[in-house]
Amino acid sequence: MKRTARRARHIEQLDGYESGADAHLRATEAALAAAETARVVVLVEGISDQIAVDSLLARSGRDATAERIVVVPIGGAHGVAKFVDEFVGRGDVAVFGLCDEAEADFFADAFGSHALDSFSVCVPDLEAELIRSFDQDELESIIEHQGELRSLRTMQKQTGWRDRHFAEQAHRWIRSRALRSSRYAALLIDAAEEQRLPQPLVELVAGI
Repeated sequence: MKRTARRARHIEQLDGYESGADAHLRATEAALAAAETARVVVLVEGISDQIAVDSLLARSGRDATAERIVVVPIGGAHGVAKFVDEFVGRGDVAVFGLCDEAEADFFADAFGSHALDSFSVCVPDLEAELIRSFDQDELESIIEHQGELRSLRTMQKQTGWRDRHFAEQAHRWIRSRALRSSRYAALLIDAAEEQRLPQPLVELVAGI
């Protein structure tokens, strides 16, 4: 598959989500508009997190629109307190969250200031949680199906990565491009066996 055709297919896979320049700003703006009538909001750091939560909700048979659940990517954890304050202050919406381990203190402070503990932590991040849901052969098969195994192999040969564990290589490769990180958030949630889905996401969705 030619590179331009593959990229077009990859963008199509993210239909309904923001991509490209200033995607994080547009994604936040769109989610906040949708959240005006929400019953539940889930505050996440970025678009790939948004896609992962939405994908697991759908896989679990949940209709986010009907249930008025809105996942809001906030563009990083540093401003989470502002969003928690805003939504808690409305008084008519339940607030949940998902973050990476490195940002857990920001979420703990923001949620704790309102005596909430309704957030989950990915260790050390979403991509690592997803990668642990598969063995090497399974993950490589998914990547090959996307026409990207050659790209992974090229990265694996690079100095500094050739001797790393496969999970580290896959983590670096998936996170190296925002579009790729977002696509694989959905792909891996959909492909994982039920009992191997990342527990932070499973617990989050179960609690909503």
